[in-house]
Amino acid sequence: MPPTNRQTLQSSNRAEQMRQLEQLQRQQREQEQQQRIQVLQRQLQQLQQQQSPQQQQQNQPPPPPQIVFARGNPPDNLRGDGNRVVVVIPETLYQRFIRLVYLWALLFIIICCTTWLVISGLRINLRDKVPVPFYVWFILAMIALMVLQCCPKTQRIYPLNWILVFLVVLTVTLGGAYSMDLFGWKILLTGMAISFVLVALFHVMGAVCPQAWLPGGLLTGCVTLLLVVAMMVFFFLMIFMRDPVYCLVFFVLLLAMTLLAMPYHAQFIHGRLQAIPLFTMGTCALSVFIDFITCALCISIFYLYYIYTKTGEWFSVAED
Repeated sequence: MPPTNRQTLQSSNRAEQMRQLEQLQRQQREQEQQQRIQVLQRQLQQLQQQQSPQQQQQNQPPPPPQIVFARGNPPDNLRGDGNRVVVVIPETLYQRFIRLVYLWALLFIIICCTTWLVISGLRINLRDKVPVPFYVWFILAMIALMVLQCCPKTQRIYPLNWILVFLVVLTVTLGGAYSMDLFGWKILLTGMAISFVLVALFHVMGAVCPQAWLPGGLLTGCVTLLLVVAMMVFFFLMIFMRDPVYCLVFFVLLLAMTLLAMPYHAQFIHGRLQAIPLFTMGTCALSVFIDFITCALCISIFYLYYIYTKTGEWFSVAED
């Protein structure tokens, strides 16, 4: 006997109810599973908060290794250290780097000295011929130096590093050229020779002498800081009092600070410190050039003060 419509409707309703019941059961299981996951997450957070700082540091991933450059052989204090990757630079490559540094420094010195000697020999008074004040060039040089020192990445970005280095050389040369008519070329050449000997002597000391005999970084920094403070005092006295004695003391302190810094510069260039300046050739050559120019400037001021003691005239045009 065939089923009636009522029986068919009842069977379809039961099937629909079964599907709804299964769907409700799945939803209930998913909710229970989510609740269990949330409970486990809360418990895990509580356990992490209860852990000591040392355990937390142990659970953290290790930091990436630090790349350290070494000249010749790796230093003893870096051997066996798994957190540092030591890159040994061949001695021949580093010797070539040192030669290029001093060759570039010599080129900068030749450019500056040749310009100054020509202006001194021809008695060209740039203060009257050039409308730009001399201190503008020194301000530009200081800005370029500050960019190189305060943003160390610029020392390795080519060609920006060499543009800033040549900018310093040119601006210092132009700024110093304003006073070259005050000196005879023979006097100027003598001062340059003395300055060259001082720079060569102190750089050889920094490159050859045992480091126990040389002032360390801490001592150099402390003495330099004291000299800078004293120089600032005498600089303002020199500007406002206009007394040649204050000017003499200022440049004596400047020369002392330069002589103290030159062995440190030499140690840095020759790789005797922790840092290896293999990729900062321009700034290393610039440091040698600035040492030379500072010594030459101080010697020139000492000569002008000697003329002042003889004639009583300050910044007068000297005769050959």
